[in-house]
Amino acid sequence: AAPFKRLGSWIGRVFLKIFPRRAAKYFDADRHEFKYVLLMLLYAFGINLYIECFARLSTGIFEGFRWTVTHPVIFLYNMLIIFATMTFALLFKRRRFAWFIISLVWIIIGSVNGAILLSRMTPFTLYDLQNFADGLTIMTTYYSMWQIVLGAIVIVLGVMAIAVSYTHLTLPTI
Repeated sequence: AAPFKRLGSWIGRVFLKIFPRRAAKYFDADRHEFKYVLLMLLYAFGINLYIECFARLSTGIFEGFRWTVTHPVIFLYNMLIIFATMTFALLFKRRRFAWFIISLVWIIIGSVNGAILLSRMTPFTLYDLQNFADGLTIMTTYYSMWQIVLGAIVIVLGVMAIAVSYTHLTLPTI
């Protein structure tokens, strides 16, 4: 019971450091939007770097960093695409939650792409989403049972993180 309480408390502290709570203020664009935009640029850089490193994991851990240096224009275009989607969070009253959801979607897409590239050497495409039901039937061909269970645990933890970020509550003790 105590380890789960400490884990929930730690997750809450880390999340609030990344996305600090602020009282909603009207006409606060001078202070807060500029800070959010700079943080979004930084997070877009980090998410894009994660996606590139995970997509090139089969050729080496640092291949994503090398690719970023050798193809800076493409990296910046990709970063701006991620940043453009993150700016939609500025339209919501609960910016932190909207930003968290948008970032989570990008991280999930990048993780799925990296996992697919590791197993079958072709990138994640729209065709994979159209054949999602067929993919579930042949999942055991590409992944072992412990990998599938680990993926399910990650999904449950992701749903819990979304619930915690929406309600601003800590995880319940078990």
